[in-house]
Amino acid sequence: MVTGIVIPHETGPKIFPIEFSDLASYQAAVGGYIEPVYIENPRITIFANEEGKVQKLPINRRATCLWWLHSPRVRGHDILVGDVALIGSRGGAGSTTSLPADFIELLLETPSYKIEVRTADKPKNWYSNQREFDNYFETTTYALNLLERWRQVCDVRIVAA
Repeated sequence: MVTGIVIPHETGPKIFPIEFSDLASYQAAVGGYIEPVYIENPRITIFANEEGKVQKLPINRRATCLWWLHSPRVRGHDILVGDVALIGSRGGAGSTTSLPADFIELLLETPSYKIEVRTADKPKNWYSNQREFDNYFETTTYALNLLERWRQVCDVRIVAA
């Protein structure tokens, strides 16, 4: 069994943990054939519906923001649609694992979040302020917006407050 999280495309329903046992369980979570989308840090695989864009499934804003936050190369260039499943990865095809426990805790159990930034002049240091958020995905949206507005910021991350 692999422990993962499903992110519904609608913003109303909460994200939820799920145990995946086989290919059919991944397909059921996304509503069709699966397409893997890899994130290197943290090592996560996002399974999306392979035909989601062809079927014109609605954008999954929460999953897209999470992907953009952790994968700068795709930021603003691609989106995720439909319901998606997050699982862990050892890197590459066929190496799925449970999501890291600290990532599950961050998404499902953390009551408040804050954003930390690195600046171009001091890229080894992380800085934060007193601003707190009570929703992980609102925090990702704010963090991505911050990257667009504040040119000195070269990287962002979300941590428990």
